[in-house]
Amino acid sequence: MNANVPLKCNSINPGHMVFGFGVLKSLGAKPALPVEIEQIAWSAFAVTFDGKTETWFNHHPERFLKLVEQYGAESVRRIAGHYIIIEAGQSRFWFNFSPNAMTPCSAS
Repeated sequence: MNANVPLKCNSINPGHMVFGFGVLKSLGAKPALPVEIEQIAWSAFAVTFDGKTETWFNHHPERFLKLVEQYGAESVRRIAGHYIIIEAGQSRFWFNFSPNAMTPCSAS
């Protein structure tokens, strides 16, 4: 299995892709903190950290779930804000979640 799941769109809005070396550079230095994530609907996830649970959304849940299956729930970490990473050895897969429900996107 691999993480090569086609993306449905190329948006960089919240809940979509992480884009830009500036974002990765500034957030890459932040600590990766433990988080628990459970899918509760197609794009909705219950995200638990710091003793609280919030509902976050991601437009590419298939890719996220495949990576969690491949690398294990213990590899999932929260960076700052709504950014989640999956640690995979020397690599990190980045995900930009949104606190708001996703609106339909058109492929671009």
